[in-house]
Amino acid sequence: MAGTRLQIVGAFVLFALLAAPVAWHLTQVERVELPVSRIQQLSWAASRFGGQSRFQVDVYSFGALAPSSLPSSAPNVVYATHKLPLTEEQNQQLKRAVDAGLQATDDALETLQPSNTRFSVFLLCDETAAAPVLTVGKYRHAWSQQCQVTKGDAVHLAMERLMQRHVYPSPEEKTAKTQSAEMKNARRALHYRLQFSLLMENPATPWSENMRTIVDRYLGRFVQKVGAVANFTVETQVVQYARLAKEVTPSADGTEFYVNAEDLKQVHALCVAVS
Repeated sequence: MAGTRLQIVGAFVLFALLAAPVAWHLTQVERVELPVSRIQQLSWAASRFGGQSRFQVDVYSFGALAPSSLPSSAPNVVYATHKLPLTEEQNQQLKRAVDAGLQATDDALETLQPSNTRFSVFLLCDETAAAPVLTVGKYRHAWSQQCQVTKGDAVHLAMERLMQRHVYPSPEEKTAKTQSAEMKNARRALHYRLQFSLLMENPATPWSENMRTIVDRYLGRFVQKVGAVANFTVETQVVQYARLAKEVTPSADGTEFYVNAEDLKQVHALCVAVS
């Protein structure tokens, strides 16, 4: 009996001794030297994750004069001026869009934009323009009614402010926006919906006011400005409702209010029915 136990223990010990070298070889991890020289030669800017060091902004002019070159005060932005010739049909379509409003102008310029990968600025060359204003649409472009943009004028300053703060902000500008409470941006969307609901207790009550006229009068300018950067829908509806509570009865002097006994009976009957 003792010999049998010794044989069993010896068999386990012999198996462990034979399997130990194999297990040691299988659990070893190959150690290789790190390519320190190759790691030091890596460049984040040269990699595909580094991105562009400078961003080009195309400035297109529809006027007869060739646009002059524009300097940029931001190190990561460069302006490239071009003269964009239009056919007679395109010219007429653009004029109709300008007369129709900002939303139509924004959509028309999107069809004329040669490249959608870069931000563009269009100079429409409208001699009847009242003020040098730079308008930003919902696409990757902005436009002005001016024929020329020169260094230091109102449109050039607006372009500089737009590029450095919103389109291609520098890391320093991003840090300043994060630290400044005044630079917080509101959440934006591509579609806004404003709904007016008219609550009417009596369906027979006539309603003679034209909601469309009221909306155009008080919200027309707001909708026109917001419509340049997003779709804006104004909806109206009439909601019929009925009162669920009984009217309380005032006292003769109007200082006290009370409920009649008949009303209390109805409330008691309702509570009994619910219970």
